[in-house]
Amino acid sequence: MRKKAPILFIRILLIFPLVLCILTGCGKKGPPVPPGAKPVPPIADLRVTLGNNRIWLSWSIPDDVKKMKTEIKGFSIYRSKTSSSEPECTDCPAAYKRIAQIPHVSQTKISGTEVPISYEDRVEPGNRYIYTVSLILEDGRESPASNPVQFSY
Repeated sequence: MRKKAPILFIRILLIFPLVLCILTGCGKKGPPVPPGAKPVPPIADLRVTLGNNRIWLSWSIPDDVKKMKTEIKGFSIYRSKTSSSEPECTDCPAAYKRIAQIPHVSQTKISGTEVPISYEDRVEPGNRYIYTVSLILEDGRESPASNPVQFSY
């Protein structure tokens, strides 16, 4: 009996730190953020213009991003598409898919105003669409999703 007690004690000592590490985890982890890095503000003025089987999204870069030291790499375009025949669920989360990642091209100014950034996409009749855009910085950080724009076509 004396030989079993030390073996049991050693097993407990080895298993306890493992269990402690597992139980003290804080859940879902986000991407690494450099120390002292400010969060990237989201695009707040996403707009949509409807055309014949096409839409044009347009937005501008937030002023807080223009003041950041990191350059803008580009933008991710996300879309949720559901059939108009399905019942609309306002409480359900939208199932977004990234449909494009576009590079950032320096904005040119026309008469002192900045030209908005834009993206064109094809749409099909009989569907509900929701679009969002996020900004990607050169250091790899991505902003939260922009304001959603939604419409039925």
